[in-house]
Amino acid sequence: MNPVGTAARRELWLLIAVPTGVLGLLVAAMLSRPLGHPPSDYARMLALLAGVALLGSCQVVHLEEPRHRQALAERLWRVQLVVGGSWLLAELVLLAAAAGEASSGTLATVRASTVLSYARTLVGGRVSLLVIGCVLLAIVVLALARGASWSSSSVLALCVVALECRPLTGHSQISALAQIAVATHVLAAALWCGGLAGVALAAGGARGVWARLLPRFSVLAGWCAAVVAASGVLEAWLQLGRVAGLYESGYGRVVLGKTAVLLALLGLGWFARRRWVPEVSGHRGTAAVSLQRATVEVAVMGLALGLAVALATTG
Repeated sequence: MNPVGTAARRELWLLIAVPTGVLGLLVAAMLSRPLGHPPSDYARMLALLAGVALLGSCQVVHLEEPRHRQALAERLWRVQLVVGGSWLLAELVLLAAAAGEASSGTLATVRASTVLSYARTLVGGRVSLLVIGCVLLAIVVLALARGASWSSSSVLALCVVALECRPLTGHSQISALAQIAVATHVLAAALWCGGLAGVALAAGGARGVWARLLPRFSVLAGWCAAVVAASGVLEAWLQLGRVAGLYESGYGRVVLGKTAVLLALLGLGWFARRRWVPEVSGHRGTAAVSLQRATVEVAVMGLALGLAVALATTG
C-alpha cells in the first residue's frame, strides 16, 4: 500500500468540518428560530470554512522552520488553489442567495439584474464584492507564485481582510468596542481553527513534520483560545446587556450553545498539551494517530463555526 496515498485519503477526513458546520446551523435553528435558516447561511458557512482553511494553510508555512518553508509552500500551493476556488464559488453563491432573499425571492429564481442591484446599493452586497475581490486576488497570487514561499504572507493578509469584512457589518455596529471585540474574536478563531487544519494538511503522514509544527501551533492555539474566550464574553455582554438575555433570547441561547462547544475544544486543547504534544515532540506517536486526533478537533471546530455563522444572523 502506498503510504503517501493512504495519508492523502486520511487528510480528506478533514472535510468532516462541512457536515459538522451544517449541524451547527441546525442546532442554532433549534435554539433560536425553529423555522430554519435561509440558504444564504449555508453558503456563508461554506465560505467561512474555506476561508479559514486557506488562512490556516498559509499560516502553517510560517510555523515551519525557515529551511523547510519553501518545500512546504511548494507542497501546499495546489491544495490552496482548490480551497481558494471553493471559497470563491461559495462567495458567489452567497451573493446570489443574499440578493434573492433581499428581494423576497430565492436563489433559484434570482435574476442577474437583481444581484447587480444588490451588489451596488446595499451594504451586504458591497461587502460581498470586497470579499470576492480579495479571494480572487489571492487565487491570482497563488497561481502566479506557484509555491514560492513569499506568496503565503500575501495570501494570508488577503484572507484576514476578507474574513474580517463581513463580521464588522453585523451586530458589531453597536459600538466601537463591540467592533474591536468581534474583529479580535474572528481573527483569533480563524488562526486557531485554520491553524490546526493547516498543520494536518502540511504534516499528513510525516511524523517529523508533526514534531516540528504541532508544538509551535500548540503555543499559538493557547493564546488564540484565551482571546476567543475573552472577546466572546465581551461581545455577548455588549449584545445582551444582562445575564437573563442568555436564556430569554435566541441570540443568548446560541451563545450558550457556542460556549458549550468552546469548553469541549478547551478540553481537547488540554489533552493536546498534556499528552499529544509531548508524544509528537518525542517522536513516540504515529502520524496516523495525530491525523485522527486533528480530525476529531477539526470536526468540533466545524460545529463551532456553524454556530458562529448562525449567531451573526440571529437577533
